[in-house]
Amino acid sequence: MIENNEKIRSRAGEVVCHTDDHSAHKIRWTEWGDETNPRILFCAHGLSRNGRDFDYLARVAADNYRVICPDYPGRGNSDSFVDP
Repeated sequence: MIENNEKIRSRAGEVVCHTDDHSAHKIRWTEWGDETNPRILFCAHGLSRNGRDFDYLARVAADNYRVICPDYPGRGNSDSFVDP
């Protein structure tokens, strides 16, 4: 099935999160599939991993889902907390 999906490209996104102490950090994610698809598959990685761990699964599922794979704070391409 993946052979048919080789043309599916990922998109990157980010949001800036502000905290009570006025610091900010960016949370980044990678997503695949139709942005307007209401069927969303959210892939949460483990403690020492990152959202790109799901690239293969995301490409396969992108025909039927909008797949969102975030990098949690301090992982992958997301910023770390200033004072965790």
